[in-house]
Amino acid sequence: MNFDDLKAAWNNDLDDSINIPQNLESLKGAQSPIEKVKKNLRLEFWLYVAFYVIFIALPFVTNRLTPVSTVVYYTLLLTMFMPMAYYTANFYKFYGRLNRLSFTTKDSLDEAYFELKHFTEIYTVMQHFIAPTCFLLGLLAGLGQKAGKTLDKIVGVAYLQHDGIIILSILLISFITLMIGFIIYIKWYVNRLYGKYLNELNAIRKELKETE
Repeated sequence: MNFDDLKAAWNNDLDDSINIPQNLESLKGAQSPIEKVKKNLRLEFWLYVAFYVIFIALPFVTNRLTPVSTVVYYTLLLTMFMPMAYYTANFYKFYGRLNRLSFTTKDSLDEAYFELKHFTEIYTVMQHFIAPTCFLLGLLAGLGQKAGKTLDKIVGVAYLQHDGIIILSILLISFITLMIGFIIYIKWYVNRLYGKYLNELNAIRKELKETE
């Protein structure tokens, strides 16, 4: 082997040693959807804090609720706080785990994917309770005295003996229709905030499996 052959062999070995793996680029691509998820998490956290403060103060500002509707209002608000507290605890843990991930290995990508999937499932369940409750709170506060008078009549025995059954039937049908609308809306909303980024991470995971 002459000098030129040795030189060519040396250059080939050097090129092979500095070749950048394709999966490293795929792992770097996972950082973009994760950063968008983290941005949405921060935005939603402060929105929920603001909404809860507003809902607490709203009856005092408007002063339009009757005693019965006030009890219903704050009962709904209290029941909404419990799933929100559970969500906030999971939000804090999930956000902290995302910050600790480095995305330098396939295992870190898998961890981020399954963490986001688990969080999205919790978030979806919470939204199915929170969204209708927020609607009812807004309805009570918006209707004011009319809502209070309606509630007073519904719980009245004399009223139930006459037109109460019809009104309760209308309310039940309206409630079911609204629930169907909320389910469709929540599915779209969750996908917009987190679902599409979950799909992006899953696509990167599949790409890495194909290169193995």
